[in-house]
Amino acid sequence: ALAAAGLDPAPVRDVLMRTAQLAADHPAVVRLELNPLIVSEASAFVTDVEVHVAPVRHVPGPLRRLE
Repeated sequence: ALAAAGLDPAPVRDVLMRTAQLAADHPAVVRLELNPLIVSEASAFVTDVEVHVAPVRHVPGPLRRLE
């Protein structure tokens, strides 16, 4: 679709690679929505991002809490 429109796919690949790296670096990210992704002749950018992060798991430490 990009080639048919005369647009370079490299900026879109860059956004996808950066998104994949973000997911790899932060495994707590369980959902990432980039919408819309706007592509021009020389760049691609996202105007809205929605990030869902996994709930924090409580890991008991070596000390007992007094309640």
